[in-house]
Amino acid sequence: MSSDSSSGNVSVPMPDRGAEGIAAYEQSWTVAAARGFFADPGSGSRLNVVSDHQKADVRYREISFDIRPGVAGVATVVDAGRTAGPGVVLAHGGSDDGRRFLLTEAEQLARRGATVVLPVTHFPWHADVAHIASAIRDAVLTERRAVGVLLDWAGSRPDNICFLGHSAGAFLAAHLCAVEPRLAKVVPFGYGAGTFLRLALREMQNDGDLVTNRILSALRWFEPGQFVAAPGDRRLFIQHGVDDQEVPIAEGRALFDVAAAPKQWSEYPCGHDIDANIEARADRADFVFA
Repeated sequence: MSSDSSSGNVSVPMPDRGAEGIAAYEQSWTVAAARGFFADPGSGSRLNVVSDHQKADVRYREISFDIRPGVAGVATVVDAGRTAGPGVVLAHGGSDDGRRFLLTEAEQLARRGATVVLPVTHFPWHADVAHIASAIRDAVLTERRAVGVLLDWAGSRPDNICFLGHSAGAFLAAHLCAVEPRLAKVVPFGYGAGTFLRLALREMQNDGDLVTNRILSALRWFEPGQFVAAPGDRRLFIQHGVDDQEVPIAEGRALFDVAAAPKQWSEYPCGHDIDANIEARADRADFVFA
């Protein structure tokens, strides 16, 4: 992956109705179909360093990179000057840029020797299935590009590339279990089986949108349970807050139940704010460096 220091304007991932294979979700879900839908579109390897600054012993670099033709993503790279350590993609929750909620964890991981990439993803709600599918595809491609940044640009250890994702980031973590073979460890925290369909239907009903069988079928194609059930060499560690009111722990346990081994489960005395729980954060770090 090449690099230059020009900043320029960065366009965030937006739905692309004309993407090749965009109708894969209207067919039966298989691992092969999922990998085809989320395949690298071959948009090149441009990477721009937008800014570079130091905060005490931690270095912050803001970067932009290609996601697909005509669309760029942005991310923050955090490290403490060490090389050839674990590489971590730290994926925020929510529908818009939530990197700020994970910066403390990124600094802690960096001080232990990891290079951490925090990409920005967007999940703008839309009643049109093609729009939803394309937004998910862009988000997954963004995270896959972040994995490439760690391997091809940051020089992280190829045998210890990790993906940690909270809430919507955990939704993406589940998808990557099936489509990103470069990952050694995956930690979804604060998400579950059935969560995506439940939340999507709630949004549609609140907006008064008609829920057809076609829409239901398409939404089910993106349910995370079938993605984590795909066999692979990655180690999976699912975390959940006992008192999570947004994503009930039963959904988290259901995700763990259907997941392929190797896997482990841990729950914590917190709610959906498991991203800030000190014990959960420490366990994620120990899992990365194990």
